[in-house]
Amino acid sequence: MHKVTIWVDFENQVSVDDMSNKANIKLTIEGDSKKIDIVSQLDLKSGYEFEFDYYGEFCLSLESEELNYKENFVFADGLDDLEIVI
Repeated sequence: MHKVTIWVDFENQVSVDDMSNKANIKLTIEGDSKKIDIVSQLDLKSGYEFEFDYYGEFCLSLESEELNYKENFVFADGLDDLEIVI
């Protein structure tokens, strides 16, 4: 089992300090054409620890009323943290 911590940072939007610890952002992680993990409220200050069985390409989606973000990432050996800047 492998682990990566996913962090979300808002470059030109509200700072994390202005938001509650649990933002109403839905995080979806997909791999091999199936949904692997869904989080209904993302903890912005602690990040999200994701466990996965195999290295490879995963699609991460972040959705809220103000946000619609989707990007592919390669999870490889040595990747401990993934920071997404929106």
